[in-house]
Amino acid sequence: MPLTARLSPIATKKFVEALPNHIREAVLAYSEETEYPVKAVLEMAIAVFRDMDSAGFDDCRAETPG
Repeated sequence: MPLTARLSPIATKKFVEALPNHIREAVLAYSEETEYPVKAVLEMAIAVFRDMDSAGFDDCRAETPG
């Protein structure tokens, strides 16, 4: 599987479907509230987990925690 800087629509769908219901509902609600695509919400959540100063995968410094 090739690595990309963005989640594919298929990966996004599978990822969201695999989340616990309360997390899935929160992600979808935040996406609707902010008018961000679901994949952007997921990307931001994952990137910020690794790098508090990042806004997404493109500027995430994964080699340094927090």
